[in-house]
Amino acid sequence: MPIIEIIKIILIHIALFGIYFFGIKKRISVFKLTIINAFLLFIIIIFIEYYEQKILINSLEKFDLNKDGFYNNVEINEEFIKIENEIISDSGSRLFILYGFPVCLIYSIFITFLYKLILFINEIFSKNIK
Repeated sequence: MPIIEIIKIILIHIALFGIYFFGIKKRISVFKLTIINAFLLFIIIIFIEYYEQKILINSLEKFDLNKDGFYNNVEINEEFIKIENEIISDSGSRLFILYGFPVCLIYSIFITFLYKLILFINEIFSKNIK
């Protein structure tokens, strides 16, 4: 897994847990926090996918030497074919717009339970210390 993918995952989780810490202090219900988290996760992933698609398309456009929008035999090489296959085979980003929110909602429910478990463990340890 490339380092950029790991950084994206870490930043997404920091944002999700940050919403819980902010929401608990503002007395927002857990249900609302879970929905906000799912929506935020959905939007973040869509923007990441859009950005990655733009990078691939821009890297493909550098092969168009005469800037006519068509690629002739002179412009096509191994790297062009590799980038073109990545663009063509990436149907997940298009399907995520349709099916992504339920997945994000399930994941946010998991994060909610994890957060509640952390609070519960913290409460147990704070009682044992006193």
